[in-house]
Amino acid sequence: MNRSAVLITVAALAACGTGAASAATIVQNDNEVILRGFDGFDTRLGQLDTVTLDISVTKYRMWGVQTATAMTAPITWSATGQWQLSSYNPAIASVLVPISGSGTTTVTTQPLGGPLYTGFMDVQLSGTASLTFDTALFVGKRNTFTGFDLGYFYSTTGDTVFTGMADATYRQVPGGCSVLWNAGAEDLCGWLNFKLTYDYTPAVPEPATWAMMLSGFAITGAALRRRRRQVAVA
Repeated sequence: MNRSAVLITVAALAACGTGAASAATIVQNDNEVILRGFDGFDTRLGQLDTVTLDISVTKYRMWGVQTATAMTAPITWSATGQWQLSSYNPAIASVLVPISGSGTTTVTTQPLGGPLYTGFMDVQLSGTASLTFDTALFVGKRNTFTGFDLGYFYSTTGDTVFTGMADATYRQVPGGCSVLWNAGAEDLCGWLNFKLTYDYTPAVPEPATWAMMLSGFAITGAALRRRRRQVAVA
């Protein structure tokens, strides 16, 4: 191939190299126990198009059950509430995520030093959310998310309904869960998982860079072919 043909080929390949780059994705995970946070997006990789945070949360709330006599019975319950997302970055606004749950728990009430008989149970509330954010908040900036069950200390009246144990009285135990027996730490009463996704368009070399690379490959190939012919003649 002569030099003119090489340059024509280089130009054609360089033109092809200027097409749109395919999309790429970076996924990071975190949870409420580790709280590692998320690395910011590195613009050397390309252009950040979207930022998506997927949230999965489950929380427990403890309730006391009191009766006039010792009893063992299944209690059917349903509960609703809200969990609040927050960030160490003040530019990211708080978001409320609905949580809810229902189930049946068998409870035994027994004497604990008073005229009434007392038992304890947990209600479990779960929720998910998928949120998108302004990409500028994540370019070159590390972010850490956490959150709080707004009904951990006191749930709103009517949010939790119980049936099944006759003449029982129900009272929430503020700031507790039997998972760790009145642990006193909201993040220990359940679990919380985050998945952060960066969708971006990868950076592509400039056309001139493509041309230089391909021209170098072509010229090197031509030189090697001439060298082989010279060796063959000798």
